[in-house]
Amino acid sequence: MRQPDRHRAMALATAIADQLQARFQELRNAKARSMIDELTNAVQLARQDLARSTARLAEIENQVGSDLAELRMLNESMSGESALRRMVVEVENQARQLRLSQKTNRQLLDLLRQCRSAPDRLVATPNRLLGSQPALRQLKEGLVAAQLSTSELLGRYTEEHPLVQAAREGERQIKANLHRELDHAVEGVEIDLQLDAERLAMLDQRRAELEAKLRRLARLRAAYANQLAETRNRTQLLEQAEQKLAEARMSQATAKAASLIGRLDDPETGANPVGPSRLAILLVGVTGGLISGFGLVFLRHPYAKPATMAPGPEGNGQPGTAAPPAVPGTVKKAFVELESLPEWN
Repeated sequence: MRQPDRHRAMALATAIADQLQARFQELRNAKARSMIDELTNAVQLARQDLARSTARLAEIENQVGSDLAELRMLNESMSGESALRRMVVEVENQARQLRLSQKTNRQLLDLLRQCRSAPDRLVATPNRLLGSQPALRQLKEGLVAAQLSTSELLGRYTEEHPLVQAAREGERQIKANLHRELDHAVEGVEIDLQLDAERLAMLDQRRAELEAKLRRLARLRAAYANQLAETRNRTQLLEQAEQKLAEARMSQATAKAASLIGRLDDPETGANPVGPSRLAILLVGVTGGLISGFGLVFLRHPYAKPATMAPGPEGNGQPGTAAPPAVPGTVKKAFVELESLPEWN
């Protein structure tokens, strides 16, 4: 800042610094307001998108109903295994065991029906088939023991011997009890078969229901996973937008406390004195001296006498050559007089 007045120069420098700080502050505020407006719009749009995505996700969850927890587990499980799937496997295992039990009971029922007409065949029946009929197993063991006892007695006595007759009577009693027990066993096995059939039908129905749920959840799984991922993405975008908005508001709040332009110190002027330079002073002095000198010369001798005609050589009054003008002094004398002036010393 160049000014002839030192105080004015300092005041102008201070005013320029103040204006620069104010303008830069306004620029920062305008930029911050613009950014805040943009981020506010971005937050509003993100909230609207998140609301729409959440509504679509809620609609899918309402369609699922009580199986929502199962759908979430199915979606989050990496192996695709869920509690519903484990229930299906358990029902299938129970149904398999019931079918095996039905097969065993049918074989036992056929054998018992045959033993009703020929009780001796019960002796050759495997014990595994009589596992559910402990009374028949005991009668079978008793019949075998009675037959062995009769055979031993026949080896020592004749058929008419009282001991042999008593053994025969014991066998007949055991066979009669066995016949009655066979009737009860047949009825019990038939009831077991009927109960197994009903339970198997119930398990089949349960398995069908579970498989239907699995198929319905499988159809909704892809849409649910995509919508859930979209909702999570919208949530992250909203969080990022809100974080940026908070940072912008913080920047706007702190912009007033700091300035982009910092003053190192108060304005200072140079070390040189105020005024023209040495060269300018020298030129002004020389010019002034010349003007003063010429002025003094012309002021002391303001007028010169007019030139006269010199007479001719003949003296006849004819005009001759013009004589030089009368000058008070020569130029040299003028310079001598100028040098004698006090201004030139």
